Amino acid sequence: MNTEFNSNRLRIARNTLGMSLDSLVEQLGNAVTKQAISKYERGLMTPKPQLVQKIADALGVKEDYFYGKGIDIDIPMLRSTSRDRLTDEEEHRLAEHLACVAERYILLEEKTALQKRFFNPLANITVCNKDEAEQAAILLRKEWQIGNGEIPSITRLLERKGIRIFMAPMPSHILGVSTWGSRIYPIIALSDNQENTTVERTRFTVAHELGHLLLNIPPGCDNERICNQFAGTLLLPPQTLKEEIGEKRSLLTLEEMIDLRMVYGMSIAALIHQAYDLEIISEDHYNWWFDRLINNNKKEIGWGRYIVPETIGRERRLKSIAEEQKANTLKFNTNNLKNSSFMKNISIYKIGNILRTRDNRYVTVLEVLENNQYRIRFRDDNTEAVFAKMELVPIHLKEELLFTNKYLPYCPVKEVFEIIYSEVKEGVMFNSCGEIWHRDSAWQVHINGGPYYVWCLHELQNVCADIREQDFELK
Repeated sequence: MNTEFNSNRLRIARNTLGMSLDSLVEQLGNAVTKQAISKYERGLMTPKPQLVQKIADALGVKEDYFYGKGIDIDIPMLRSTSRDRLTDEEEHRLAEHLACVAERYILLEEKTALQKRFFNPLANITVCNKDEAEQAAILLRKEWQIGNGEIPSITRLLERKGIRIFMAPMPSHILGVSTWGSRIYPIIALSDNQENTTVERTRFTVAHELGHLLLNIPPGCDNERICNQFAGTLLLPPQTLKEEIGEKRSLLTLEEMIDLRMVYGMSIAALIHQAYDLEIISEDHYNWWFDRLINNNKKEIGWGRYIVPETIGRERRLKSIAEEQKANTLKFNTNNLKNSSFMKNISIYKIGNILRTRDNRYVTVLEVLENNQYRIRFRDDNTEAVFAKMELVPIHLKEELLFTNKYLPYCPVKEVFEIIYSEVKEGVMFNSCGEIWHRDSAWQVHINGGPYYVWCLHELQNVCADIREQDFELK
């Protein structure tokens, strides 16, 4: 692995998220300036390893990504599946973009324990002509158990089968490409500019790129023609089309083609191609369709539309799961906390603690006596008394505000440990699980809406060492 920080990958990771420099600074808790990040991206400065970890968390990638390790994109395949030639610069830019989004996607799968292993049912089949492509598509339908009817959403089907589908910036003349990530992750990338296409063309593009991923096409065969045949058959099997319109027709009407388009999600142009390839219509009628109708309305405006949108949903769902897990990760497991080693030896009834009597008077513990007795001082009149342990209860967050005006701003819980181990600073707060407060020479830790525990600094360091190993868990 390269040990040098890749500044270009920092810029790419930020841009693929659409995140500004200011937004990244905010995500990092203002631990670094916008100017510093700009210098990191330009290679003028190198962030320290601790900061690289925080940047990786904020951008949803692993640390290794910034050191040249991660998902490798098969660039030769990327080049071969772009039917219109990409320039070297466009190819490199697209490969870097896909490497980043794939890295983020795979990390989401790992975090949520929802990894998808892909199996190619057509791996042992060689395809070199349109008839073999047709048979391959029919076999795939059988292996995937999707019958002979319409496929409501081909993007969702492929996501279920383990294909990673992304949107990516591409030249206007390219609708989609396919490739492999690290030789194990099948990837289809669709143009993020959907204004110049239709849902039917998107569906065909996805099916076409699937052909590039699955089919074993020997050199010298017409890849594009084979993948077109595969895509058309996958979206609408020959037998199904024949059942819809018959095995031989002298003419096809626009109305029936519109109806099929709305059911099967194929463009009318693709339907006419399919009918001609299956010899349902003659070459003359095929030419008539294109000369008289299709070439004069290439976007097929006014000829119906497929009403089911082709959307990419799995990455969005994974992200929502990961975010929920992240929120829950920061919660203490209260049962473990109570049983942990330091809790067995720590009492909230310590000298200096603020407690409350059963009649709601606040007291400070002055001395621990025998038989669970405590000498206390009332905070309202400074008088002293002796109380049994059972007569005193811990105070809570709102009550603590009565005694101090030091409210400490937010800091992620894992950073609390880092701060405590290096140097203790005021301004530390557990996120959604508790707070650390500082008063006088003691630190008070408030856990899950429950009591405050008071330790001096060296005790708190030991406590956090114990907590970080035992008392956080994913829900």
